[in-house]
Amino acid sequence: MARITQRECNNLIKKGNIQNIRNMIVVKIVSMNKAGRLPNFCIYSNDHISSAIEFIKNNSFQAKEVWLCVSDVSEVGNNLGGRITYPQGCKLIPSFLEIVWYASPRKIEEFHSKESSYPFLGAHKDIGSMKYTIDRIHIPEKFFTENMHKKMVDDAQWVLGALNRRKEAIETLIYILQGAGANEVSIEYKISSGRFSIIDWDTEMEMGY
Repeated sequence: MARITQRECNNLIKKGNIQNIRNMIVVKIVSMNKAGRLPNFCIYSNDHISSAIEFIKNNSFQAKEVWLCVSDVSEVGNNLGGRITYPQGCKLIPSFLEIVWYASPRKIEEFHSKESSYPFLGAHKDIGSMKYTIDRIHIPEKFFTENMHKKMVDDAQWVLGALNRRKEAIETLIYILQGAGANEVSIEYKISSGRFSIIDWDTEMEMGY
């Protein structure tokens, strides 16, 4: 298994500080016999590095490799992420959109709580509908401004536009996964400094970690 070093993580955190952004390191464990829902750990500061490395070393994941990636989770600008779910029995029709600002979309379940520390938007689209209906907008006091509600709605529309421009590639992926037996597919995305990226996908066939 490839090694993860404290120096390597320190350098990634330091690089963010130099660029005046807040870097989050995602450590992903690539298993020998598992294609999805890979164990991953988020490191937000130098203080978290040692404990994360020790936890990984002291647990048996039957891992083949360790991957590192960096995500900007600064609390300013166009910095958001989330997932869109294509539901069971409704091929290629997205039903749920979830967005969280200034944090990792990999921990999105934590943002369903009313006590969440970060802004969160949830929306759904009924079968046959052309538009999403917003079900919830959560703005913690720390992030409350006169324009925050409008920004979140505008950002949601921007995300939907970005996903629509990638519709053909997404439909191809869903077709492949449904052909393998998946009924529900979630596409995870991240926007940093206005740059949109699809970073992961999940299906109900995989066991959660």
